[in-house]
Formats: sequence, C-alpha cells, structure tokens
Amino acid sequence: STGKPVRMNAALFGFLVSLGTNAAIGIVFLGVFKYARGIEPSLYFKHRPSNQLPQGFVDWIPAVFHVPDHELHASSDGLVVLWTLRLLLRASIAMCICLVTCLPVNILGGNAQTGLDLLTAGNVKDSSYLLLIHACSVALAALATVHLVSKDAEAFVAWRRARLAEARPSNCFVLVRGMPPSLAADPLGLARAADEVGSAIGGHVNTVTLFCETEELQELTVQRHESELVLEVANKEWELAQQKDTPKRPSHRVGGYVCCGGEQVDTIDWCSQVNLPELNAQISECDVPKLLPLASGVIGFDSLKMASLCASNDSALKTKLCGAEVWRAPEPADICWESIGRTQTTGASVVVGALMVLLSLGFSLIVVTIASLANLDSINKKCGCLGFVDDLPELVRGVIQTYTPVIIMALALAMIPGIMYSVNFRLNPVSYSALTRTVVVSYYKFLFVNLFIIYLVSGSIFTKMEAMFEDLGSVAPTLGSAIPKTATFFTVYIMTATLVGMPVRLSLIGPLLVGRLKRKLLAKTDRQIAECMALAPFDMAVETPLPLVIFCIAATYAPIAPIILPFTVLYFVTGYVVIKQQLLCCIKTGRACMFWEPAEYDGNGTSMATTLRLVLFGLVAALLLCGTYLSIRKCWVATAICLAPLPVVVVRWYKVSQLLSTLEPGGADLTELRGVVEGETAVKSESERLVDQEERKVLDDLFFEEIQNDGQLTGSLYQRQCLVETGRAGVWTCLLYTSPSPRDS
Repeated sequence: STGKPVRMNAALFGFLVSLGTNAAIGIVFLGVFKYARGIEPSLYFKHRPSNQLPQGFVDWIPAVFHVPDHELHASSDGLVVLWTLRLLLRASIAMCICLVTCLPVNILGGNAQTGLDLLTAGNVKDSSYLLLIHACSVALAALATVHLVSKDAEAFVAWRRARLAEARPSNCFVLVRGMPPSLAADPLGLARAADEVGSAIGGHVNTVTLFCETEELQELTVQRHESELVLEVANKEWELAQQKDTPKRPSHRVGGYVCCGGEQVDTIDWCSQVNLPELNAQISECDVPKLLPLASGVIGFDSLKMASLCASNDSALKTKLCGAEVWRAPEPADICWESIGRTQTTGASVVVGALMVLLSLGFSLIVVTIASLANLDSINKKCGCLGFVDDLPELVRGVIQTYTPVIIMALALAMIPGIMYSVNFRLNPVSYSALTRTVVVSYYKFLFVNLFIIYLVSGSIFTKMEAMFEDLGSVAPTLGSAIPKTATFFTVYIMTATLVGMPVRLSLIGPLLVGRLKRKLLAKTDRQIAECMALAPFDMAVETPLPLVIFCIAATYAPIAPIILPFTVLYFVTGYVVIKQQLLCCIKTGRACMFWEPAEYDGNGTSMATTLRLVLFGLVAALLLCGTYLSIRKCWVATAICLAPLPVVVVRWYKVSQLLSTLEPGGADLTELRGVVEGETAVKSESERLVDQEERKVLDDLFFEEIQNDGQLTGSLYQRQCLVETGRAGVWTCLLYTSPSPRDS
C-alpha cells in the first residue's frame, strides 16, 4: 500500500514538471518572437506596418484584441476562424461552472485518492449524492453552450446573407460539370439551354464560359516560366561578375545528359534568343477551338435568385443538361481546377469512406501503444518486456509517463492532414473550400475517435488491466475508477498545445531559420530573396478540427476532472490572440499541409456552418459520455439529470441545421436576395438566343476570331483568374475553353 501514494505523488510530480517545462519553453519562444520581428519585419509584418503594433514582450496582446476583426487581410475565412475560437472560448468559460462546483466536491469526496486523483470524480464514492452536483453542473453548462451556439448561428446566417446579397459577379454564376458532349464545346448551345430554363422563372443568361484540357499548353507555360527564372538568375550573376577583374558570362550545357555531352551555351543569349522565343511560338500556335473540351464551365445569370435556383438539388437546369452537376460557382481563386473535368460518383464516395476507416484503424494501433506508455507499470507486470522500468526512480518514471505520450501523439498527428487531403480529393471537389469542409469533418471524426475515444478506453484499460483480468465482472466499476485517471494525458496535451504550441507558432521559428538559410546560400535575384520569407497559409482544414475536439474533451471531463478547464480556457485565449496577430500581420488563409503544395484562397466563410454543427455534435457526445460515466458509478438520478438537456440540445441542433440550410442554393430566404452582374454580356439579345443552325455556325466563327484577336471575352471573370492561377500555382488539368490562356499572359 505504500507504493500507491508514491506512484500518485510521482504522477503529480510529472505533471508539475510538464507544467514548468512547458511554461519555460513558451517564454523562450515569446522572447524569440520579440527579437526576431525586429530584425526580420519582412516575415512578421507582410500585411501591416510594424509600427502599428507595440514592440514589447507582451504589450502587443491588448493591441491585437482591440483591432477589429474586419481588418483581417485573410478576408472571410479569417473572420470565421476567429469567430469559431471566440465561440469555443465563451463555451469553455460556461463550462467553468463545473470548476467552481465540482472541484471542491471532488477534493472532499472522501474516497481515499491521492495526488492528481484527489482532484477528480474518482475521489467521490460510488452512488454518492455528491455526484448529483456533477450532473447539475454539466447540465447547466450544456444549456448555456447550446444557447451560445444558437445565437452565433443566427449571427452567421445574417452575415452570410449580407455577403451573398452583395453585387459581386461571382454570386450570379453557377458551375456545371459533366454536361452532355453536344454542349461541351458549344457555348451558344449551352447558353440557349440555360436561358430556356431561366426564362421560365423570370431570368436570363448573361455569359457562358467553357473549360478545356490544356495539359500540353500548361507544360509549355511552366517551361517558359522556368526559362524566365534561369534568365533572371543569369542576369544577376553577370551583373555581379562584371565587378571582378576577369568577368565570365554564365553558361550551361544543353542537349546532354547531366554533365556529359551536349553543347555549352551562353545562358543569357540562349534563354533570351533561343529558348523563350521557341516557347512563345509554340504557345501562340495553339489552336484553342481544337482543344479537348472538359464538359464543364460556368454560366452567368442576371440575378442571384436565378443562380441559386439553378444550383438547387431539384433545379430544372440539371434536368435540361441530362443530369449534369450544377453548383453555385465558387470565387475564381477558389475553384479546384485539378478536378474541374471530373464529376462526383457514388463509387468514389465508397472508396473514400473505406480508406478513412482503414486509416483510422491503422492509427488506432499507434494510439493504443501511446496509451500503454502512460501505464508502464501495468504493461511490465503483465508481459515483463519493460524490465528497465523497475530500475527507474519513481519521479523519473512519472515524468516519462506524463510527457512521452503527448510528444509521440503530436508527432504522429502531424502527418494525418496531408493524408486526409489526398484521400478526400478522390471525391473530386468543385472548389478548394469544399475540399476544406470535407477534410474538416473527416479530420474531426478521426481526432474524435483516435485522440479521444480510443485513448479514453485503452488508457483506462491499461490503468486497471490487472483488476479486469482477474475479475471480468468488475469491468464496469473498474472503468469507473480508471476513466478519471486518463484526464492527466488530455490535460497535459492541452497544456502543451497552449504553453508550447502557440508560442512556437507565434515565433515562426521554422520559416525564420529556413528562410534566412535559403537567402544566404541559394537566393540570388530579388524575386528569390523575397520568396525565401514566404509563409504557408493558415489551413482551416488542418487547424480547426483540433480546437473542436479539445472542446469536446473539455466538456466531457469538466465534471470528472475540472482541472482541465483552466488550460482549455487558456488554450482558446492564446489561440485567438496568436492566430489573430498572424492573420492581421503576415499570413492568409488557404491550404498548407504535408504532401501538398501551399495555395492561398478564400472560401467566403462557408466552413462556419460545418464548425457550428461539429460544436453541437461534440456537446451531444460529451453529455452521453458523462451520462455513461455516472451510470457506471451507479448514480442513476445523476445520470438522468445529466442526460435531461439532451433533447433540448438535439432539438436546437436540428433548428440550427435548418437555419443553416437556408444558405444552400435554392434556400427559401436566399432566393429573395438580388445581385446583378454589371457590365456587358456575352449572350444577351433575343436574336442571339433564337439563332438557327447556320447563323450559329457563323457566330461560332466570329466568337473564336474575337477571342484570338483580343484574348478575352466580355464578362470573363473566370478567364482572368484562371490565367493567374496557371502562372502561379501550376494548374495541370484545365484552362478556359473560350480563351487562349497562357499565350496572352
């Protein structure tokens, strides 16, 4: 019996060591941030002059709080990120009811626990009336949280409607994929078909743009871009060489293999006089009308109501186009060009679902291993494979069991988002923001199952493995006493994410070191020097699910281990401050994950609807888990009280979902909004809508002739953006059917 208090004291010592170590590391990185932003303003202040924020150690924090969120350079997605963090912060503060009521009850529970277990519900005896306080506290916190979510849902819908009502051209476009082959290369035919549908409901088509396959053209464009970079570097080298006594012009070998064979040429002359002219000639020779159509494009209407109705699930336009996919057109920068020529299928959904299940099952083995590291004694007693554990001092063992699982879990989770992106991309999303929303849900489910549920169960089993093996009938009560012990891992995980993760993010230590090294050793031209300090965008699909799961964990453990709540509140406070500072000063939203090229885009805040639903899902899960725990503790009245708010939460969840559904295409309220496309139109007169076959052929010829002369089409919102994306992001699958694209850039 003397070993148990020592072990608990060791666990408490490990927890305190983790707290002190994390705090010290966080202070170090705050110091790095204070020093580095003074010597590298091009990294830390890309969007905002450095003199607009205080330069002290922490005095910039109040200044960041006072900057209005609408000043964000990351636009609507940045606003949604901060909105989500504010909601989770307020909900966590509401959960602190449990900290005030349950923590004293746990300490005075009288169940002979020591160390950290003294602060948990494990110190309260089974069937004790004191557990009623836990149930009432979590019920009140749940009702307060669902009220906050409902109010934020109403505010978001009002904000989103205002955004949709703005007279922006993209609001009146729909994107079509998988259209019939007869219309895939016939913009006027597509316009006529869409206009027949529009005329029936009081609207008309303004413009039509079709997409085509330009992989070969894109390859030439990439080669031209690379040649321009080589020429730029060579000119810089020649400029520096002229300062020497015996200047030597840059040269390289062409036509050989690596360093063998070929011809030695002057780099500047070869690029400017040979290679670039050849590439430009090949691009200019591309015959746009003969490119392979991708059976996709965008249709612009004269009102938001028309676009919304045509993009609804039961729209007549889908029937008219033989079941083609019709989506509300994303912003041009948000279109997922890589999958524009493909459609979504049931088979792809099944494959993605199967891959996600396999990924989750595979990762669960890692989670079980991590859980075992937090219970070295139980493992060693059963299998004797960790004999060295007996030789470790108790305090050292406590530190290892507390810190090691957190570190391994954080490293293992770093690879998952990139895999999630690759798997969900098989669904052929229409936009990057749609892919983001899909990955948010997938990653949340993954974290909920692996980070939370599997660790909760496996950690509890390992803690009381010996007792359950000896008496299988004691599994339920054994879990009841073991579940509170797993709170240590989650508390340390949240503590580490707060005190270490946020300061490391703020310091930008990785981009700083890598950028300065590249600038010193590799960068030669002004463009390369500027690109050295480029920052990856803020990826909502990577960053948003973890705070949502942390809130679910905190809501579950609020009555069981209230010590987790102060760290949760601190996590959301520091997360809001750090992310807001970076969105204000240096980063934008977009995609940034392992295995994928970074890309900046704005999804118009559409992911907020997803996060609101996930918050309510987490709240329902927390109530069910708390009720299950109280039933294991054989306090049935407390179980009933804990689950009493569940119908209210579910009803509010349904009402919030119904409210958010009004933002979907064809929503009852949305169709009353108006947004008129300004400017000239490509297809507008009645005579153009009713031309016969012969006139249409003449118009087709004139149409392509106009494009070849001007390189643009009136109202070509998506053409111009596609050109930008082509030169910057390396799009491989499509450009506009109605534009020569790269040859005019």
